[in-house]
Amino acid sequence: MIYGVTFFGPCKGSLIVKIQGVIKASTNPNIFCKGSWISFEHINNLEIKGGGTLDGEGASAWGQSQCATRPYVSFH
Repeated sequence: MIYGVTFFGPCKGSLIVKIQGVIKASTNPNIFCKGSWISFEHINNLEIKGGGTLDGEGASAWGQSQCATRPYVSFH
């Protein structure tokens, strides 16, 4: 379980993140830094691969959320 992590760039070359297991969020959405669970900032050539799972614990977290709407995964 992770409580929030940010990967900051810039990075030399490309960055590959390989997920082979389950990355599970906390069921308390109020503990995430800057409102994000996993964030990549100022990184070019990011590749996310592997057979793993990102489990955001949505079912248990939404009842506790202060958000007016449910955010979504976004890639920029």
